[in-house]
Amino acid sequence: AALRFAAGAGLLAPLGCLLNALPPDRPADWADAAVSAAASGGHEGAVRLLLSWRGAGPRARADGGESEALVAAAINGYVGVARALLCSEAHAADAAAQDGEALLMAADRGDDGMVGLLLEHGARADCQGGEALLSAAMGGHVSTARLLLEAAADAPRADCFDGEALVRAVLSGSIELVRMLLAWPEHAARAGARDGAALVHAANIGCKAMVELLLGWPEHAATADSQQSEALMKAAYIGRDDIVHTLLSQPHSPALADAQDGMALCLAA
Repeated sequence: AALRFAAGAGLLAPLGCLLNALPPDRPADWADAAVSAAASGGHEGAVRLLLSWRGAGPRARADGGESEALVAAAINGYVGVARALLCSEAHAADAAAQDGEALLMAADRGDDGMVGLLLEHGARADCQGGEALLSAAMGGHVSTARLLLEAAADAPRADCFDGEALVRAVLSGSIELVRMLLAWPEHAARAGARDGAALVHAANIGCKAMVELLLGWPEHAATADSQQSEALMKAAYIGRDDIVHTLLSQPHSPALADAQDGMALCLAA
């Protein structure tokens, strides 16, 4: 407990004294909690001291607890700590541990430095089927999503999970990210995937430019009448007459004013 406290507080002098007092017959996982505590607090010096200590008996491991310390560093954005763990001389942390959990945490924060470091050390950009891309998309992190899609190996598909990344990009409000996913050279997201789910969400957040982008995309465009003209219902409910007009005036497959038993009129009233 004392070792974990000193490491978590970044107290190097007390930590060194405690390390020198350790018995040689300690368990192999003796330092896991201390390394994780130091990593969680962003104390790179404490992490390096633990990993470099050469006393008798088992050495501290950077990959202890399925590289839990690395995940903690990624959650908090401590790139220096993550680098120390990944570059440890013995038992380095595994960037792909826990099915890429560290990468997911970094992508969720839009931490390009951390994402790049993890990819450089073997994390799979398509871990968990592309969840890192979904995390980046939900936050509207354009550069992070691009880093993942441009990964030299194991890149996720822009249309992973049947267009879920596109839906999350819409929800983030980033039209730049939506356009990037739609225009990606390989396995591009489809504007009309899942019966126009992205269009419905775009109408619901009242983003006319995004609605027009999805309806007018050259390939696999969304149609205004998808999901029984559900986008029309959303636009009517939030009082966006301009989006209602756009949906009703489409030259191909326009929204139907009387869809869902005239629900749009009831919502607008």
